[in-house]
Amino acid sequence: MEFELSEKTQADIDFLHKMSLEEVISWPIDYETNRQTFSETSDVLDMWLGGKKWRETEHHFIQFGQDGCGSLFCLWYYPELKGEPPVVFLGSEGERALVSNSAHDFVMQITSGKVFYDGSWLDPDDEDKDELNWDLLSKKATSYLDSLCDNPSELTKSAQANHPDISSWIESNVE
Repeated sequence: MEFELSEKTQADIDFLHKMSLEEVISWPIDYETNRQTFSETSDVLDMWLGGKKWRETEHHFIQFGQDGCGSLFCLWYYPELKGEPPVVFLGSEGERALVSNSAHDFVMQITSGKVFYDGSWLDPDDEDKDELNWDLLSKKATSYLDSLCDNPSELTKSAQANHPDISSWIESNVE
């Protein structure tokens, strides 16, 4: 079984992929493209959750990115989902977070000038600010999005209000 991404979600993931390949998105933004199929992501989740029990829940994940430690950024398809899938973060050390309502919101967040760390959006450290051409990122993001996101944390709060709690779901499916 494979999932067909909506045209909008595919365009957003393609944009992130392009920005990552061109290194417009690079350190200190700890995100890189790692597109996996549903089957490949399911195999990783089997290891992450310690077994295959979770597959009986009809929840599905598709990885589209990772951080430098191999943590996953995934689209989460759950049975009651209406519309685009939210983005979740599954950390290499067991962290988990519902990040955004959709891949589009994630593009807004990742291009906001803030960096994602352990479920939060933070200002980059002073020593990291010169590592990235923030003006180029802003220009390309504005061209794609039409406007920039001032507060990526608000998009995370919106996602948390609109979708199930990923931490509870994980706790109930760890073997």
